[in-house]
Amino acid sequence: FEYWVAVHRHNRVGWADRSAKPRGITDHEFMMHCIAKRAGGSFVEFVGNVTRWNADFSTSYNRLKHDPSAVIDLSLLSDLVRSGRLLLFGLLADRVSGTRTPTRKLFGHHAYDSLRSRLRDRYA
Repeated sequence: FEYWVAVHRHNRVGWADRSAKPRGITDHEFMMHCIAKRAGGSFVEFVGNVTRWNADFSTSYNRLKHDPSAVIDLSLLSDLVRSGRLLLFGLLADRVSGTRTPTRKLFGHHAYDSLRSRLRDRYA
């Protein structure tokens, strides 16, 4: 995600602009907020509460980055990894296609109903 946003910032893409970052939010949280916003309503609906998902994702990421031996609930970590991977894939597919259709279809697909249910139960 860091490289994805950095490339878009370098190319001066509006959604990746960090000038709107509010005080009290980490760079990583703001970066993930921008990415989730870019993915749109289909991702927000997929996770239930994107703000809470973002907080868990950023906290877990920072803990593992700075302390690889950190203990994080494996079911939470698995769901964050899977949803993050889908999010990045959706953004890449959107970029290649020039539309947001891939992300909408991806997060609406029945193959991910189990993950969607777990995330919505956790973040609703």
